[in-house]
Amino acid sequence: MISVYFSSIGMISSASRLFQVDVIVLDEVHYLSDISRGTVWEEIVIYSPKEVQLICLSATVANPDELAGWIEQVHGKTELVTSTKRPVPLTWHFSLKNSLLPLFDEKGKKMNR
Repeated sequence: MISVYFSSIGMISSASRLFQVDVIVLDEVHYLSDISRGTVWEEIVIYSPKEVQLICLSATVANPDELAGWIEQVHGKTELVTSTKRPVPLTWHFSLKNSLLPLFDEKGKKMNR
């Protein structure tokens, strides 16, 4: 059985709450560097029992090797998995008063005005 626990800052206050948790998924783990939210992610990594698997997801971590090394140091064995494949394309848009328009032209070379 795999349990997934999405957390808030109060989660780690009691180890008994994590007794039946197998996996914690940290989506957008790059928030570790955010001054107002990073401590939540740090506390989860630091205080989660070693037997709880952490799955840390982010498409924008600038230093994945360093982050994986830190997680391994404070939580335990860590494997870094990277991919350049993006299953859902990233698109940029801008909004006007009542519309949403593509930021770039069809070729993706020039910004739309």
